[in-house]
Amino acid sequence: MSKKEIAIKKYLKESRIRDLVSFIQRDEGVTPLKAMDMVYNSDLYELLSNYNTGLYSEGPLYIYDMLLEEISRHA
Repeated sequence: MSKKEIAIKKYLKESRIRDLVSFIQRDEGVTPLKAMDMVYNSDLYELLSNYNTGLYSEGPLYIYDMLLEEISRHA
């Protein structure tokens, strides 16, 4: 994998994380720090960080729905 491909995948992953934090903040009414904690401590984050899953290339709403399902399972 070239440096350019790695940079693109990293950018997409970070973009998805920003979206997830924003969505959680908006929908759950939590602070940015709490929203970040919810994302970074999720199982979904591990999947998103593994470039072999390709999850980073999915749409942010699809990924957010997956995160909401995980949160509801742990509630």
